[in-house]
Amino acid sequence: MKSQNIDIRKGLDFEERVKDLFKEYGFKSKRNLIFKEKGRKHQIDVFASCEKYSIAIECKYHNYLNQQKLIEIFNNLKIKIKSLGFNKPVYLLIVTKNNNLILNDKIIAIKYEDLVYFLNNLDIEINKLVKV
Repeated sequence: MKSQNIDIRKGLDFEERVKDLFKEYGFKSKRNLIFKEKGRKHQIDVFASCEKYSIAIECKYHNYLNQQKLIEIFNNLKIKIKSLGFNKPVYLLIVTKNNNLILNDKIIAIKYEDLVYFLNNLDIEINKLVKV
């Protein structure tokens, strides 16, 4: 199996672009949110919030992620968010370079190029995300 060589700088730039796009749409967004829970250090790529919504975002700049890997990433994000015990719902999303994944009518992953459509239609699209 050929290993995926990911340019770390490009991955960090990708996270920054996602964070900035959410800011353009009125969200307060922070990149590289680090927290400790039960002595373990956890990290969320981007956390975006506004008056109505909070969204935890994992950014993946890989050329291809199969469905199994995307589900694994999503489940890990869900565990992280549940462990924090937010006082309002947090929606979960993976933003990728070029993969979409919808399971049971819920958006798990969205391509960066589709993110503008998602944000332009947020009040409708938000109901397609999983919330914890």
